[in-house]
Amino acid sequence: MNNKPQSEYGIAAMILGIISVVFSIAFFPSTIGGITGIIGLILANIGFIQKSKKTGMAIIGLILNLISVFILFVTIFAYLMWRKH
Repeated sequence: MNNKPQSEYGIAAMILGIISVVFSIAFFPSTIGGITGIIGLILANIGFIQKSKKTGMAIIGLILNLISVFILFVTIFAYLMWRKH
């Protein structure tokens, strides 16, 4: 049985990932979702570095935060293309 504790950074990354995806989808041109997504990516990477702790939530946080940052970049790109015309 694996008794490693869960990474605190992984938990924080997952929570920020949920918040950032909700803000990115609910308020589509939201920079809050992008900012929390970038912070969540940093925390998820720190959670991966901790080899003595479980990284399951860090993986979930990484995926959610990547989705949020992707939505931010698509929104910025769409705005710049729309403004160009």
